Amino acid sequence: MRVSRDLRHIDVTVRKPRLKTIFRNATDWEVTSLAEIPLGRAVTVRSVDGVRAFRRRLLEMGLVPGTDVRIVTVAPLGDPLRIEVRGGQWSIRRAEAAQIQVERK
Repeated sequence: MRVSRDLRHIDVTVRKPRLKTIFRNATDWEVTSLAEIPLGRAVTVRSVDGVRAFRRRLLEMGLVPGTDVRIVTVAPLGDPLRIEVRGGQWSIRRAEAAQIQVERK
């Protein structure tokens, strides 16, 4: 009896489970960067990435995980963004906003 060695029809790829699918609960939060949030949307900060000096400055000013942030205005060419944090308004570049991970409410 001759056995075929062509096993291309068998899917042997091992898929790693994503952390989001393992720990999914009743509320499905989507984490994204602050730069991708539309105008007027309120979000909650999850983490601040980037170089140490940048992170430290934002954390000193009160942009810590759990803080609510809202996009107030966007410049005509899309950069910078004006955000509202703890009652104050800041202007940050879109590249800096991309380093701030937020979750939608």
